[in-house]
Amino acid sequence: MGNITLVDTQRAVIKQLHNKFDYKIYAEHIPQGFEKPSFFVYMLPLESTHSAHYMEHSVIVKIKYFGDTNSSKWEMADELAKLFSSVLPIKDRKITVTRTNQEIVDDHLEFTVRLHFEVGTAQIVVNENDEGEEVYTIVDETSGYTDGQVELARELNERMDL
Repeated sequence: MGNITLVDTQRAVIKQLHNKFDYKIYAEHIPQGFEKPSFFVYMLPLESTHSAHYMEHSVIVKIKYFGDTNSSKWEMADELAKLFSSVLPIKDRKITVTRTNQEIVDDHLEFTVRLHFEVGTAQIVVNENDEGEEVYTIVDETSGYTDGQVELARELNERMDL
């Protein structure tokens, strides 16, 4: 499981917007006299849960769309809903979009994408043994786990019955 940072997440959203639309995209701040139509993208990290081998992150990505009319803003809401309807490619992973929301606030559309993903040092590798059974291996070089320390659930159960 590749590590993903908040910056990677913001860049992935900007890349999706850039690939679909030919509008100016602002990420740091909105300058005075900015162009319309345009986007402003920022992040709201909600929560991180920690464990020995990974962290779970919940993040909200806010996309402000500045268009000329309310109808153009609602049309953009439909386009963004399609663009962020299932997964967001970030680095070598595809992160599931858990929820989107849209509303018109003041003079812009505010489109929200909610993401939940895990990052960490451990990686689960699925292989097949000689008997055709799936073997799950936790690979975590920082903790000392190796392939030789893995047992099938069936083997563990047999050993427990002894």
